[in-house]
Amino acid sequence: MASAKSGKQLLLKGLESAASHHAADLKRAQIIAELMGGMGLVITADDVRDLFFEQHHRPLDIGNAMGSLFQRKKWECVGRVKSKRPSSHTRYVSQWQLRQIYRPAPQPFDVGSENEVRFCLTCNQETEACTCPPKN
Repeated sequence: MASAKSGKQLLLKGLESAASHHAADLKRAQIIAELMGGMGLVITADDVRDLFFEQHHRPLDIGNAMGSLFQRKKWECVGRVKSKRPSSHTRYVSQWQLRQIYRPAPQPFDVGSENEVRFCLTCNQETEACTCPPKN
């Protein structure tokens, strides 16, 4: 049993070492993941890589630090899918969902109002232009 514990310690030490070497980009990638997860999306590392490229106009190259991207305290593994990246040779990657307690509370909104303009939910016209019969 001691070897299993030391193996776990070595794993954590390796993740920490990789993460410290790529700390800035890892933090940027974690922020992107949390923004996507905050909307309740189920995401993979591929999704984070894609959005990182869109945001920073360069690939996310953090090597083994990708293992530190989804911290198990905040994230829950909900499945596995084949990777979309050609360099992954269709290996399976985990799908992650941000745990409910880390998601932001939904903001209240006024149904039928967009940009402070009221509109009809039936015909999608502004309220003043709506000809729909009133609902009782």
